[in-house]
Amino acid sequence: MNRVRATSSRTLWIGVLLGGVYISWIAAIFLLGRQATLRPVFLEGEDLLLGPEEPVQLRVRVVDGSSGRPIDGVSVRFWTDENPGGVTEKLAVTGPSGIAVASFPRSENDTKQRETSADSRYYASLGDSHELLLASPWGEPESAARWAVLDALLVQTGMEFFLVDLDGWYPASPRKGAAGDIREAPPTGLMDRIKEGSSRHDRTLYLTSESASSLQQVKFWLMSHGFPAGLLLRKNGGQSEDGWLEGLPERLVGLGGNVRAILASRGRGSACKKAFPSAEVTEPDATRSIE
Repeated sequence: MNRVRATSSRTLWIGVLLGGVYISWIAAIFLLGRQATLRPVFLEGEDLLLGPEEPVQLRVRVVDGSSGRPIDGVSVRFWTDENPGGVTEKLAVTGPSGIAVASFPRSENDTKQRETSADSRYYASLGDSHELLLASPWGEPESAARWAVLDALLVQTGMEFFLVDLDGWYPASPRKGAAGDIREAPPTGLMDRIKEGSSRHDRTLYLTSESASSLQQVKFWLMSHGFPAGLLLRKNGGQSEDGWLEGLPERLVGLGGNVRAILASRGRGSACKKAFPSAEVTEPDATRSIE
């Protein structure tokens, strides 16, 4: 009798375990199927250079992951861990241009910024949506991103900047002819040069001609490979033409900042020198990679 009960008990537990495994597989298949039907989108957002009286106004554009077209009526959640003025989160809805805007009070971190040249970090993600999926910055269709990262820097009078032109070094840069694997490590020696330049100046600015929808990819590349902290800006609205630094010199000077050194990509040294005559410009030998 006891043997029969033991056998029945084992049979019951095996049934329960098999049932649990079956349910887990069904749930996984359901989630994968649901994710496959979601519409992938990108969040386009740029870092901010701010003057003492300027509010933190975050702007992101929601675009279709396939066509690149803006999407209207999407809820976007903005938040920060720094509690500026007691506000940590805001919601905004995109308009016909696909842009959502959220303004935050000046951060209580301003004092810290003055002392350490630190930036304030903000995040943006999709609000409650059962149809959209924030595409992975790594370009992996089977995975999703959690948020986009936006940095804002309060520029102090006399703050010295180190500019780094990423074109030609960022693996997915259009100057290389085709998109590469953004998990590719930076060229040997590039990191040492950037770290050395960053250590001698108050703040680092990274410049790229990537499209706005690629900015988060560039940013995740910088973060994942341990580049020194810094803001990421697009050249002339993402255009890599002769006027590629249009507006940036005037913006920095107007805020009281100074560009003291530039690490220019190949062929851009003269343009950098023209835009910032007093800056020390380093342009690697065009015939070889950075060693």
